[in-house]
Amino acid sequence: MSRRVLLLALVVLALVLAERGVELALDARHVAWLRARGATFAREDGFRLILVGQVALFAGLAVETQLAPWARVGWWTWPLLGLVALAQALRYWVIRTLGPRWSTRVATLPDAPRVTTGPYRFARHPNYAAVAVETVALPLAFGAWATAALASLTMGVALARRIRAEEAAWSEASDEAA
Repeated sequence: MSRRVLLLALVVLALVLAERGVELALDARHVAWLRARGATFAREDGFRLILVGQVALFAGLAVETQLAPWARVGWWTWPLLGLVALAQALRYWVIRTLGPRWSTRVATLPDAPRVTTGPYRFARHPNYAAVAVETVALPLAFGAWATAALASLTMGVALARRIRAEEAAWSEASDEAA
């Protein structure tokens, strides 16, 4: 593989990892805000498996683009990176819409209605759509097929578990409010 491919993959990976760092800092601030307002956090929200999926994605991409002879940049790279950028835009639309209610954990606020504005007008779980798109498109942009398969499988299971946890938390919060 050429140095150019490796460099491009590492730059994109560094940008996405930096973005995750910003999100974790924002999450810490939001969790404090949520706790101060009596939020309930789901115990089993699938967060650990989401972390495993993220590690599979990022570590797999770094390793596969360096070692796999099939990893390369092609005509598909830029459209797929465009898709990754659109997924990030959706993620930030979600964060902006939820404001301080956004967190990496499943949390419900007492007496707070479910958000139905922004991207939530179109989908119940738009953030997870963004995660799914990124999980597939990012490794495929560099021909990292093994990473795409492993990370997609792991993240698919994680997101299914997370969605069940969110739906259960909202159902419970609705029952308590009624």
